[in-house]
Amino acid sequence: MTRELPRSAYEMCERVCEAIATKPKQYYQGAWFSLPLDCEEEEKEDASICETSYCRAGWMVAIASPTPITMKNVKTRDYFSEALDLLGIKSPVYTIDDDWTTDGPLDEWEEASTRTFLDDEDQDFYEDIQHLFGAYAIGPNVDPGTEEYAQSGVQGMRRFMEKWEVRLKARSLVAPEEKL
Repeated sequence: MTRELPRSAYEMCERVCEAIATKPKQYYQGAWFSLPLDCEEEEKEDASICETSYCRAGWMVAIASPTPITMKNVKTRDYFSEALDLLGIKSPVYTIDDDWTTDGPLDEWEEASTRTFLDDEDQDFYEDIQHLFGAYAIGPNVDPGTEEYAQSGVQGMRRFMEKWEVRLKARSLVAPEEKL
């Protein structure tokens, strides 16, 4: 059975809100991906069986990925970069505030040519994404796995979606060959 992937970044964010609201025990902002301790070895191949927990970025990648996240591929993936790409920011990202000099080793300077620098609007968007993905985004007095924790996670996502609605709706997640 093929699942329907989100067509825009906004739709993906909507699905993240749905997932967090309907599966509060599977939302944990402190880790990209985590399995419950009672997950059987054979169940670890399919993360969905074990009620895997994801943070907001982890949910984005899980929802937008054409292949299931498994124990075999979870450790080889860079979820932060994948989530940034889904939102339209190419990684690695360096801001205008990063300390740039030619005094460092040559390989660091050469690496600078492959870095993505952000304009002011992209910088604001990126900072909001960092806050959205941060482990501290929920607050210290709310226990993971509770309805209150999940509601806080959804509220943070909704605030982000409201602020960046136009940009998220414009970000297509459909491959060019699928648009035909």
